[in-house]
Amino acid sequence: MVCDVRRGYCVLVLGLWVTGWSAEVTAPAVEEVVALEASPAPVQATLAKSAADGTITRIRKVTEGTVVTYKADVEIGVDSSGRLLKQASPDPVLAKPVTVDLAAVRLQDVCKTLSQVGGVPVTCGGSFAEKPVTLALKDAPFGDVLKAVAQQTGTRAEPRDGGYRFRTGGR
Repeated sequence: MVCDVRRGYCVLVLGLWVTGWSAEVTAPAVEEVVALEASPAPVQATLAKSAADGTITRIRKVTEGTVVTYKADVEIGVDSSGRLLKQASPDPVLAKPVTVDLAAVRLQDVCKTLSQVGGVPVTCGGSFAEKPVTLALKDAPFGDVLKAVAQQTGTRAEPRDGGYRFRTGGR
């Protein structure tokens, strides 16, 4: 409000900002974390190609009305000169090639199988032990197998007691 007492008037200034308007009401976007294997084959191929030098840590399926998109978080390392760092495996067990063929197997049973093929104890929490896992990998690094299982179950594999444990909080 601007007032000029000598002239005897006040002016009220209103501001109106319009950022956008639509006659139709759209539903809010729905986002869910999904496993790579749960996405369509072309999506899997594009994500794998795009993340070639990194590790996919989380995939989100975003649905807005009838439009579905996929977003992936990829972890990479770069040194101060901008050179890409190869992700070194701190535990040699993670590089060990293993073969697994699982079809809708409960996570607690998957842990037993992974313990056998990896040669280290693998366990999981009881609250998600019943989650099904479907995975077929031949001669894949043990670390990649752990990541694939974690993606499917919404968990993360953490080092524990000389082996690994699936815990909540997957990305």
